[in-house]
Amino acid sequence: MVGVRNAYDGSPIIGPFNGHNKSVWSVAFSPDGTRFASCSKDHTIKVWNTQDGTLVGEPFRGHTDEVTSVAFSPDGRFITSGSADKTVRIWHANNGVPVVGPFIGHTKLVRSVAFSPDGTQVVSGSEDTTIQLWNTRDGTVALDPIKGHTATVWSVVFSPDGTRIASSSADCTIQIWNAQNGSLIIGPLTGHAREISFVAFSPDGARLVSCSWDHTIRIWSSEHGTLVAGPLEGHTNAISSVAFSPDGTRVVSSSTDETIRIWNAVASKPMLDQLNGHIDGISSIVSARSGAYIASCSRAIYVWDSQNFIYFSGPFEGHTDFVRSVALSPDGKQLVSGSDDSTVRVWDVNKSTLLAGPFTDHSEAVNSVAFSPDGAYIASGSSDQTVCVRSLSENTLISSPFKGHTNVVLSIAFSPNGTYIASGSYDCTVHVWDIRNGTPANSPFLGHTSGVMSVAFSPCNQYVASGSEDRTIRVWDPQNGTLITDPFAGHTDTVKSVAFSPNGAYIVSSSYDHTVRVWHTRSGTVAAGPFFGHSDMVTSADFLPDGIRVVSGSWDSTIRIWDLSDIPGIPSTSERSPARSSYSTCPTMPSEWIIKSDGWITDQNGNVLFWAPSEVIRCLLAPHCSSIISRYGTIEVDMSSALFGERWKQCYASVL
Repeated sequence: MVGVRNAYDGSPIIGPFNGHNKSVWSVAFSPDGTRFASCSKDHTIKVWNTQDGTLVGEPFRGHTDEVTSVAFSPDGRFITSGSADKTVRIWHANNGVPVVGPFIGHTKLVRSVAFSPDGTQVVSGSEDTTIQLWNTRDGTVALDPIKGHTATVWSVVFSPDGTRIASSSADCTIQIWNAQNGSLIIGPLTGHAREISFVAFSPDGARLVSCSWDHTIRIWSSEHGTLVAGPLEGHTNAISSVAFSPDGTRVVSSSTDETIRIWNAVASKPMLDQLNGHIDGISSIVSARSGAYIASCSRAIYVWDSQNFIYFSGPFEGHTDFVRSVALSPDGKQLVSGSDDSTVRVWDVNKSTLLAGPFTDHSEAVNSVAFSPDGAYIASGSSDQTVCVRSLSENTLISSPFKGHTNVVLSIAFSPNGTYIASGSYDCTVHVWDIRNGTPANSPFLGHTSGVMSVAFSPCNQYVASGSEDRTIRVWDPQNGTLITDPFAGHTDTVKSVAFSPNGAYIVSSSYDHTVRVWHTRSGTVAAGPFFGHSDMVTSADFLPDGIRVVSGSWDSTIRIWDLSDIPGIPSTSERSPARSSYSTCPTMPSEWIIKSDGWITDQNGNVLFWAPSEVIRCLLAPHCSSIISRYGTIEVDMSSALFGERWKQCYASVL
């Protein structure tokens, strides 16, 4: 069926029209808007009157297989079509008489066709991974096939000035080509996680919109290849088509979720900065010791400005599976990543480009990576039960893989002097290795009763901390493996991450219990927290270099920055004013409150304060949380006039 709807309110104007007897693959309006063409799996093309839905002439017949794409010429006189019969044809729009064709050259199904703005050429994209440019006068090829995509070319389109051709592919990339000689101008543009089904230029040619089977829409600068809006989310299934409105202010999309949606295509830069963020749960987060950046990873890797907590660079594209760990070099200029794809890669932080790798030293997932203090080496720990250390200058392992663990290696950390590496494993042990020869520096540290999820050296080389699935944190003497104090107890689920403060006096931990806590290193007592705010397990936490802020990443896809400056007993390495929040201006709002997983916000005694939906909870500022990095933005509720406790009765005033 085919129908026409109002672009402002979505109401049906006319239709649905029944005419094709099989699925309709593509529709296109004539330039004057009085007609539209449709093509179908039934091998035919039909032209309809947009006023009354009547057919204009007979169905166009000639293709010997399903017709996959149609487009009008700029003057509305002709229609071009592409088909599963591997050909392209041009027809008279009024009567369906073939004008020229079939154009033969593709070796597989033709997915997309489009006229050039002057009508002299037609471009086509095919499952044979190529793009062909044809002369409409006689059907001859204007250029050799344009090659660059590695999978089906789903969509092709000319820029409004005719100088460029954009293409999207099942290889998850967009490429922009010179229409005169077929050379690549921009791309490949990456970001979509699945096949990109359609691309379209804005009327002024400055932007390019794309849609994908990953359920999202993205808007790009066609001049620079940068993302300027999105990903726009809302569809619940693959998006099949997308287009700009004639004034360029809106985007319309259609999806296999059986909906059509209209989006605002105009957004300011600050709004776009706020919308950057992870789509998937965050597995690792780390602060650069230089103080400039924060790095985080999920399926994608991003780097953030740690002063303003805004997007800096990324996503870093290359890994073919989930990224488990990232680390920044001491100068903050390089980033190392480890992934479930069993590889380690080194990246340029500023350019988001690959510097070295992929290194395939491991045979299974890489769960943890680290830079040496001088930046000369990278270490990695893997599910293959080994630890590897690689020299970046020599591009080789400095010794055989370190073997000793009897289960998956989950975490590694260099000592501050760079001579040792600590590792934690599902075998419940902590090992300390001499990196010069890969031998254990002493016996395994025994004590945890379940997997060791995280290890960290203190800045002065004096301690090794470990966090475990047994819900405890332990601090060890690295020389002999003895405990400094009793295990730290308080978390109610797996301790996923531990990190020392810059002065070594404190340890921050994150847990599957959705909380972040700060502990005194020597005594194991709680110095701050638990901090409630994340709506899912907190997978990673680290101190910022000033020592009074903590950054955490969660499976809820958000990053939170916690301010410790107003907590007694925690000294600062820099002068900072406590973060101010409207929560503190409400006389009846407790200074500390807890966000529950069901959306209820309570005080520390469990008394209910208010409720918020899950989409609000994940971006809601909480006590001590000064900033959130999230693609969902940040929400702060104005509590200045809120009425809690005994004062709730004042919310109603009788008019009698």
